[in-house]
Amino acid sequence: FDAPMRWWHLVLCLCTWILGVCPRHPGPPLVASTPANSTVPAGGWYATLPVPRTGRPLYASYSCTSQGRYPYFLPLTVLTWKVLGVHSLVFLIGPEWDTHPLLQLVVQTLGNLTRWATVIRVPTPVDYSVPVSQHSRLYVGHLDLVPDDAFIVASDADIWPFKWPFSERFFEPQPGMEILVSSWLDNVQTKTLGVVTMYNMWWIGMSARAWREVVPVRDAPVRSDSLGAAVEHNIVQYFGKRFANYDFTPMPGHQNFMWHSDQLLISHLIQQSTYSPDRLQVKGRNLKKDHMDRINWPTFKGPAHLEALCAFVSKRVDAHLFRELPWNNWLTAKGASCGLRKVLKCLLPPEDLKAAEHYHFTFRRILREHNYLALPNMR
Repeated sequence: FDAPMRWWHLVLCLCTWILGVCPRHPGPPLVASTPANSTVPAGGWYATLPVPRTGRPLYASYSCTSQGRYPYFLPLTVLTWKVLGVHSLVFLIGPEWDTHPLLQLVVQTLGNLTRWATVIRVPTPVDYSVPVSQHSRLYVGHLDLVPDDAFIVASDADIWPFKWPFSERFFEPQPGMEILVSSWLDNVQTKTLGVVTMYNMWWIGMSARAWREVVPVRDAPVRSDSLGAAVEHNIVQYFGKRFANYDFTPMPGHQNFMWHSDQLLISHLIQQSTYSPDRLQVKGRNLKKDHMDRINWPTFKGPAHLEALCAFVSKRVDAHLFRELPWNNWLTAKGASCGLRKVLKCLLPPEDLKAAEHYHFTFRRILREHNYLALPNMR
């Protein structure tokens, strides 16, 4: 290009980047860096969080179908857990992970994060992929992936942790605990399970041994290629043979019974377990104070808005991400001044933030090259 052409090219790229369709310095492929320091750097742009010191390996278990918007979050969620020194066990449910170009990008990016993520493929028909995805993370203790003394917390693909939920500050865990539950919901009357105090699905943590003992299976050991059948068998056992006829789409006000069947089942199994109080600890959370909910992200204005956002994040435990198409909320989000990138800037060290940007813009480029091809059944 001659000089005028270079000038116009820069203007065009700047305008398209503002619209979210042109990458700005895409950076290297998404690979794991070394763990961040355990102290917050003075005046830093990101809040480097203390690595939990529990004396045992830490894991987060979450799952995702090949349908909908959730696959986009997976590599970014792995990076947020990685800041805490927590390894992710990621269950990929259903078909199409190797055929759809966007899903191929997600799988490839997770493959670059093998130090911080283990991928478990669970082949399942599309008809059953949603309930199998919801329940599969509960069976992590049966897969011989981690040592028995490892501690595994159940979470969601669209939950970003800001703190270790069972820290001394937020939970005050007692020594010798095998099961920790950091929040609870209301009592629920069910036809098949009776009255259940339903715990929140994320932030249920157990040792690998406890997950295996609390969640039963018909045929052990369980392999990833047989996990789908084991999950389906247990759903039928606890909820009846008509479970596949339920609409698994979440409804306003969370009226759908089967949408919460995973947390209902694990709550029931924990309460029916033989674990004594000296090995099982349940403590409530103040979700209004320590949780950043997807429908109520904060808005900060002015030249110091990023510092204000990071200070806000530093006082919370986690965030639930947006229901809307997440790649459209990278810079700003509906009803909030902070998009995904600004929250990541408060969490990730610079090299990981740069890699996250590369992944996001590659995702957007594939959308653009395929005429904004959406993931299957995207809502």
